[in-house]
Amino acid sequence: MAPVFGVGLVEAALVLFVLVALPVLVLVSAGAMAGPRVAEPGRVVAARVAGALFGLLAAAWLVQDRYDWLSLGRGPMLAPVGFGIGVLLGVILGETLARPASTTGVRTASLAPRRVRDHAPQALAWVVASLGLAAAAILAFTTVTASADDQGRAGRALTRTCLNAAGFESVNSRTPYPGSFYSVPLALGLLAALLLFAVSARRVVLRPRGTTAGEEGDDVLRRRSVTAVLAALGIAIAAPLVGIAGTAGLALTRHGCSTSWWNWLGVLMLICAAVCIPLLAWFSVRLLVRR
Repeated sequence: MAPVFGVGLVEAALVLFVLVALPVLVLVSAGAMAGPRVAEPGRVVAARVAGALFGLLAAAWLVQDRYDWLSLGRGPMLAPVGFGIGVLLGVILGETLARPASTTGVRTASLAPRRVRDHAPQALAWVVASLGLAAAAILAFTTVTASADDQGRAGRALTRTCLNAAGFESVNSRTPYPGSFYSVPLALGLLAALLLFAVSARRVVLRPRGTTAGEEGDDVLRRRSVTAVLAALGIAIAAPLVGIAGTAGLALTRHGCSTSWWNWLGVLMLICAAVCIPLLAWFSVRLLVRR
Protein backbone atom coordinates (compact mmCIF):
# COMPACT_ATOMS: atom_id res chain seq x y z
CA MET A 1 0.00 0.00 0.00
CA ALA A 2 1.36 3.37 -0.97
CA PRO A 3 1.86 5.71 1.99
CA VAL A 4 -0.62 8.55 2.26
CA PHE A 5 0.89 11.81 0.93
CA GLY A 6 4.16 9.94 0.26
CA VAL A 7 5.62 10.38 3.75
CA GLY A 8 4.85 7.01 5.34
CA LEU A 9 2.55 8.46 8.00
CA VAL A 10 -0.01 5.70 7.58
CA GLU A 11 2.58 2.97 8.14
CA ALA A 12 3.88 4.69 11.28
CA ALA A 13 0.34 5.29 12.53
CA LEU A 14 -0.64 1.65 12.00
CA VAL A 15 2.37 0.41 13.96
CA LEU A 16 1.66 2.79 16.83
CA PHE A 17 -2.03 1.96 16.65
CA VAL A 18 -1.36 -1.75 17.08
CA LEU A 19 1.09 -1.14 19.91
CA VAL A 20 -1.44 1.04 21.74
CA ALA A 21 -4.68 -0.70 20.76
CA LEU A 22 -3.79 -4.25 21.69
CA PRO A 23 -2.91 -3.56 25.36
CA VAL A 24 -5.97 -1.32 25.70
CA LEU A 25 -8.24 -3.98 24.20
CA VAL A 26 -6.90 -6.63 26.57
CA LEU A 27 -7.26 -4.43 29.67
CA VAL A 28 -10.67 -3.01 28.87
CA SER A 29 -12.33 -6.15 27.58
CA ALA A 30 -11.74 -7.93 30.91
CA GLY A 31 -14.27 -5.73 32.67
CA ALA A 32 -16.28 -4.66 29.68
CA MET A 33 -19.28 -6.89 30.28
CA ALA A 34 -20.08 -5.52 33.70
CA GLY A 35 -23.65 -4.35 34.12
CA PRO A 36 -26.90 -5.74 32.72
CA ARG A 37 -26.45 -8.61 30.28
CA VAL A 38 -28.97 -8.23 27.49
CA ALA A 39 -28.65 -10.45 24.45
CA GLU A 40 -28.94 -8.79 21.07
CA PRO A 41 -31.09 -10.70 18.56
CA GLY A 42 -28.95 -12.82 16.27
CA ARG A 43 -30.17 -11.32 13.01
CA VAL A 44 -29.44 -7.80 14.25
CA VAL A 45 -25.89 -8.87 15.08
CA ALA A 46 -25.63 -10.52 11.65
CA ALA A 47 -26.71 -7.29 9.94
CA ARG A 48 -24.05 -5.32 11.79
CA VAL A 49 -21.36 -7.90 11.03
CA ALA A 50 -22.37 -7.77 7.37
CA GLY A 51 -22.05 -3.98 7.45
CA ALA A 52 -18.60 -4.19 9.03
CA LEU A 53 -17.46 -6.75 6.44
CA PHE A 54 -18.77 -4.52 3.66
CA GLY A 55 -16.81 -1.64 5.22
CA LEU A 56 -13.63 -3.73 5.28
CA LEU A 57 -14.10 -4.69 1.63
CA ALA A 58 -14.71 -1.06 0.71
CA ALA A 59 -11.56 -0.02 2.60
CA ALA A 60 -9.52 -2.76 0.90
CA TRP A 61 -10.76 -1.59 -2.51
CA LEU A 62 -10.02 2.06 -1.77
CA VAL A 63 -6.40 1.51 -0.70
CA GLN A 64 -5.48 -0.03 -4.06
CA ASP A 65 -5.30 3.33 -5.87
CA ARG A 66 -6.55 1.83 -9.12
CA TYR A 67 -8.27 4.96 -10.40
CA ASP A 68 -7.14 8.54 -10.90
CA TRP A 69 -9.54 9.88 -8.27
CA LEU A 70 -7.89 7.54 -5.73
CA SER A 71 -4.34 8.33 -6.81
CA LEU A 72 -1.46 9.76 -4.78
CA GLY A 73 -2.78 8.54 -1.44
CA ARG A 74 -6.40 9.60 -1.72
CA GLY A 75 -7.52 5.96 -1.65
CA PRO A 76 -5.80 5.06 1.66
CA MET A 77 -7.00 8.37 3.09
CA LEU A 78 -10.63 7.46 2.29
CA ALA A 79 -10.34 3.81 3.38
CA PRO A 80 -11.29 4.35 7.06
CA VAL A 81 -14.22 6.51 5.94
CA GLY A 82 -15.41 3.60 3.81
CA PHE A 83 -15.13 1.27 6.78
CA GLY A 84 -17.07 3.64 9.03
CA ILE A 85 -19.81 4.00 6.42
CA GLY A 86 -20.08 0.20 6.21
CA VAL A 87 -20.55 -0.09 9.98
CA LEU A 88 -23.20 2.64 9.94
CA LEU A 89 -25.06 0.94 7.09
CA GLY A 90 -25.00 -2.30 9.08
CA VAL A 91 -26.62 -0.58 12.06
CA ILE A 92 -29.30 0.97 9.83
CA LEU A 93 -29.99 -2.43 8.25
CA GLY A 94 -30.20 -4.10 11.64
CA GLU A 95 -32.56 -1.50 13.08
CA THR A 96 -34.88 -1.25 10.05
CA LEU A 97 -35.06 -4.77 8.60
CA ALA A 98 -33.58 -7.22 11.08
CA ARG A 99 -34.88 -5.87 14.40
CA PRO A 100 -37.64 -8.18 15.74
CA ALA A 101 -41.09 -6.69 16.15
CA SER A 102 -42.28 -5.57 19.55
CA THR A 103 -43.85 -8.18 21.77
CA THR A 104 -47.59 -8.56 21.46
CA GLY A 105 -50.08 -7.80 24.20
CA VAL A 106 -50.69 -4.85 26.43
CA ARG A 107 -47.68 -2.56 26.69
CA THR A 108 -47.05 0.69 28.51
CA ALA A 109 -45.39 3.72 26.98
CA SER A 110 -43.63 6.66 28.52
CA LEU A 111 -44.52 10.20 27.42
CA ALA A 112 -40.91 11.34 27.93
CA PRO A 113 -39.20 12.06 24.58
CA ARG A 114 -36.25 9.86 23.67
CA ARG A 115 -33.21 11.74 22.39
CA VAL A 116 -29.90 10.57 20.97
CA ARG A 117 -27.89 12.43 23.58
CA ASP A 118 -29.72 10.60 26.38
CA HIS A 119 -28.34 7.27 25.13
CA ALA A 120 -24.88 8.41 23.99
CA PRO A 121 -21.85 8.13 26.30
CA GLN A 122 -21.05 11.76 27.05
CA ALA A 123 -17.26 11.44 26.94
CA LEU A 124 -17.34 9.59 23.62
CA ALA A 125 -19.81 12.07 22.13
CA TRP A 126 -17.77 15.12 23.17
CA VAL A 127 -14.52 13.62 21.84
CA VAL A 128 -16.04 12.71 18.46
CA ALA A 129 -17.66 16.15 18.16
CA SER A 130 -14.40 17.90 19.07
CA LEU A 131 -12.51 15.76 16.58
CA GLY A 132 -15.02 16.65 13.88
CA LEU A 133 -14.59 20.37 14.56
CA ALA A 134 -10.80 19.99 14.50
CA ALA A 135 -10.99 18.14 11.18
CA ALA A 136 -13.23 20.85 9.69
CA ALA A 137 -10.87 23.62 10.82
CA ILE A 138 -7.75 21.86 9.52
CA LEU A 139 -9.33 21.02 6.16
CA ALA A 140 -10.55 24.59 5.76
CA PHE A 141 -7.08 26.00 6.52
CA THR A 142 -5.21 23.60 4.23
CA THR A 143 -7.69 24.19 1.40
CA VAL A 144 -7.27 27.97 1.59
CA THR A 145 -3.46 27.90 1.85
CA ALA A 146 -2.72 25.23 -0.79
CA SER A 147 -1.59 25.79 -4.36
CA ALA A 148 -0.80 23.64 -7.40
CA ASP A 149 2.20 21.31 -7.37
CA ASP A 150 4.93 21.15 -10.02
CA GLN A 151 2.70 18.95 -12.20
CA GLY A 152 -0.14 21.46 -12.16
CA ARG A 153 -2.35 19.46 -9.80
CA ALA A 154 -4.39 22.01 -7.83
CA GLY A 155 -4.39 21.96 -4.04
CA ARG A 156 -1.41 19.66 -3.51
CA ALA A 157 1.44 21.98 -2.52
CA LEU A 158 2.25 24.69 -0.01
CA THR A 159 4.00 27.51 -1.90
CA ARG A 160 5.18 30.84 -0.60
CA THR A 161 7.49 33.62 -1.77
CA CYS A 162 9.90 35.09 0.78
CA LEU A 163 13.31 36.74 1.08
CA ASN A 164 16.34 34.48 1.25
CA ALA A 165 19.55 35.11 3.20
CA ALA A 166 20.93 37.27 0.36
CA GLY A 167 17.86 39.52 0.39
CA PHE A 168 16.40 38.21 -2.86
CA GLU A 169 12.94 36.79 -3.31
CA SER A 170 12.74 33.02 -3.56
CA VAL A 171 9.81 30.69 -4.07
CA ASN A 172 9.60 27.79 -1.65
CA SER A 173 7.18 24.92 -2.16
CA ARG A 174 6.50 21.75 -0.22
CA THR A 175 4.49 18.84 -1.49
CA PRO A 176 2.49 16.79 -0.68
CA TYR A 177 0.19 19.14 1.19
CA PRO A 178 -3.48 18.34 1.98
CA GLY A 179 -5.19 21.09 0.05
CA SER A 180 -8.30 20.65 -2.09
CA PHE A 181 -6.72 17.66 -3.88
CA TYR A 182 -7.25 15.73 -0.63
CA SER A 183 -9.62 17.85 1.44
CA VAL A 184 -12.55 17.91 -1.01
CA PRO A 185 -12.96 14.11 -1.39
CA LEU A 186 -12.35 13.64 2.33
CA ALA A 187 -14.93 16.29 3.26
CA LEU A 188 -17.51 14.65 0.98
CA GLY A 189 -16.81 11.25 2.53
CA LEU A 190 -17.08 12.60 6.06
CA LEU A 191 -20.33 14.40 5.24
CA ALA A 192 -21.76 11.10 3.98
CA ALA A 193 -20.63 9.37 7.19
CA LEU A 194 -22.16 12.14 9.31
CA LEU A 195 -25.48 11.88 7.47
CA LEU A 196 -25.57 8.10 7.95
CA PHE A 197 -24.71 8.56 11.63
CA ALA A 198 -27.65 10.91 12.07
CA VAL A 199 -30.01 8.49 10.32
CA SER A 200 -28.80 5.41 12.21
CA ALA A 201 -28.70 7.07 15.64
CA ARG A 202 -32.19 8.49 15.19
CA ARG A 203 -33.49 5.12 14.06
CA VAL A 204 -31.99 3.43 17.13
CA VAL A 205 -33.54 5.92 19.53
CA LEU A 206 -37.01 6.16 17.95
CA ARG A 207 -37.73 2.47 17.42
CA PRO A 208 -40.56 1.22 19.70
CA ARG A 209 -39.97 -0.45 23.02
CA GLY A 210 -40.95 -4.01 23.74
CA THR A 211 -38.19 -5.95 21.96
CA THR A 212 -36.80 -7.17 25.31
CA ALA A 213 -38.30 -8.37 28.57
CA GLY A 214 -38.18 -4.91 30.19
CA GLU A 215 -37.57 -1.24 29.53
CA GLU A 216 -34.10 -1.43 31.07
CA GLY A 217 -33.08 -4.02 28.49
CA ASP A 218 -34.31 -1.80 25.65
CA ASP A 219 -32.28 1.12 26.98
CA VAL A 220 -29.17 -1.06 27.26
CA LEU A 221 -29.52 -2.09 23.61
CA ARG A 222 -30.09 1.50 22.50
CA ARG A 223 -26.98 2.66 24.37
CA ARG A 224 -24.90 -0.10 22.78
CA SER A 225 -26.12 0.82 19.30
CA VAL A 226 -25.54 4.56 19.72
CA THR A 227 -22.08 3.81 21.14
CA ALA A 228 -21.28 1.67 18.09
CA VAL A 229 -22.29 4.31 15.56
CA LEU A 230 -20.43 7.04 17.49
CA ALA A 231 -17.29 4.90 17.56
CA ALA A 232 -17.59 4.16 13.83
CA LEU A 233 -17.91 7.87 13.11
CA GLY A 234 -14.90 8.54 15.34
CA ILE A 235 -12.79 6.04 13.39
CA ALA A 236 -13.92 7.59 10.08
CA ILE A 237 -12.70 11.01 11.29
CA ALA A 238 -9.61 10.14 13.32
CA ALA A 239 -7.86 7.75 10.93
CA PRO A 240 -7.57 10.11 7.92
CA LEU A 241 -6.88 13.00 10.28
CA VAL A 242 -3.61 11.31 11.28
CA GLY A 243 -2.36 11.74 7.72
CA ILE A 244 -3.98 15.12 7.07
CA ALA A 245 -2.84 16.83 10.26
CA GLY A 246 0.55 15.11 10.22
CA THR A 247 1.34 16.07 6.64
CA ALA A 248 0.13 19.65 7.10
CA GLY A 249 2.09 19.97 10.35
CA LEU A 250 5.31 18.78 8.72
CA ALA A 251 4.83 21.15 5.78
CA LEU A 252 4.23 24.15 8.05
CA THR A 253 7.15 23.48 10.37
CA ARG A 254 9.66 22.58 7.64
CA HIS A 255 8.72 25.15 5.01
CA GLY A 256 11.55 27.43 4.00
CA CYS A 257 9.35 30.50 4.48
CA SER A 258 7.75 29.48 7.75
CA THR A 259 6.81 32.24 10.15
CA SER A 260 6.48 31.85 13.90
CA TRP A 261 2.72 31.41 13.82
CA TRP A 262 3.06 28.85 11.02
CA ASN A 263 5.47 26.90 13.17
CA TRP A 264 3.17 26.97 16.17
CA LEU A 265 0.20 25.96 14.04
CA GLY A 266 2.23 23.15 12.53
CA VAL A 267 3.17 21.89 15.99
CA LEU A 268 -0.49 21.91 17.02
CA MET A 269 -1.38 19.89 13.94
CA LEU A 270 1.35 17.36 14.70
CA ILE A 271 0.01 17.05 18.26
CA CYS A 272 -3.48 16.52 16.83
CA ALA A 273 -2.18 13.73 14.59
CA ALA A 274 -0.46 12.07 17.55
CA VAL A 275 -3.56 12.32 19.76
CA CYS A 276 -5.67 10.65 17.06
CA ILE A 277 -3.68 7.40 17.40
CA PRO A 278 -4.72 6.49 20.97
CA LEU A 279 -8.20 7.80 20.16
CA LEU A 280 -8.38 5.24 17.36
CA ALA A 281 -7.61 2.54 19.93
CA TRP A 282 -10.36 3.84 22.19
CA PHE A 283 -12.90 4.03 19.35
CA SER A 284 -12.01 0.47 18.36
CA VAL A 285 -12.63 -0.74 21.89
CA ARG A 286 -16.02 0.97 22.04
CA LEU A 287 -16.95 -0.49 18.65
CA LEU A 288 -15.80 -4.05 19.28
CA VAL A 289 -16.59 -4.53 22.96
CA ARG A 290 -20.30 -4.71 23.66
CA ARG A 291 -21.05 -3.00 26.96
